[in-house]
Amino acid sequence: MKSEMDSMYTNKVRTLVDPPLGIVPIGNKWIFKRKIGSDGKVETYKARLQASRSWNIRFDEVVKSFDFIQNMDDQCVYKKVSGSSVVFLILYVDDILIIGNDIGMLSSVKLWLTKSFSMKDLGEASYILGIKIYHHWGAVKCILKYLRRTKDMFLVYGGTSSYKWKRLLDSDFASDVDDRKSTSGYVFILNGGVVSWRSCK
Repeated sequence: MKSEMDSMYTNKVRTLVDPPLGIVPIGNKWIFKRKIGSDGKVETYKARLQASRSWNIRFDEVVKSFDFIQNMDDQCVYKKVSGSSVVFLILYVDDILIIGNDIGMLSSVKLWLTKSFSMKDLGEASYILGIKIYHHWGAVKCILKYLRRTKDMFLVYGGTSSYKWKRLLDSDFASDVDDRKSTSGYVFILNGGVVSWRSCK
C-alpha cells in the first residue's frame, strides 16, 4: 500500500487538500490484485487505490506531448508512427502494454516512459486482463512472407477484363412489431462477387 501511495505521489496523480466546509469527502477503495507470470504462477501482489481519473488525465497529457495520437474509438489506445515504424500504448488502469514493429523505437519509448513516470518494466507480456498471450512467431513469419510475395497481386472478380457492377437496394416501412422501425439494406456486387453490404434500422 505504501508503494502504491508513493507511486501516485511520484506520478503526480494526487494532491492532498483540505475539504471545503460542509462537504463530506467521498471514501476511497483499495483493490488487491495478483499479477500472474508466464508460468501461470503468482508473480507479485499489487494494491491499488482507485484514482484512475487523475491517472488517465496525467497519462493522456504526457503521452500526447511525445507525439502519440489517441484512438477515438478506444481512448485507452495510443499510436505513434515514424516512417514505417509504429508503436501502440494500451493503458489498463495503471498497466501499460507496449506493442510495436521496431525494437529501437520500442526501446526509446520505454526509456521515455521510465523518465516520465515511476514505473517498472515487467518484460515480455504473458497475461493481459487475465488472458494468456501466446506468441505464434512461426505463423506471423508465414503471413509476412505471403504478403511480401503477393504485394503486387490483387483479386479479380469473375476473371473477365470488363467490370460489371450491380447494386441491390431494399427497405420496408415500420416492419418491426416491437419498435415500429423500418429496415433498409444494400448490396454492391462486382463481377458476381459481393464487395460491400449493409443492413440497418
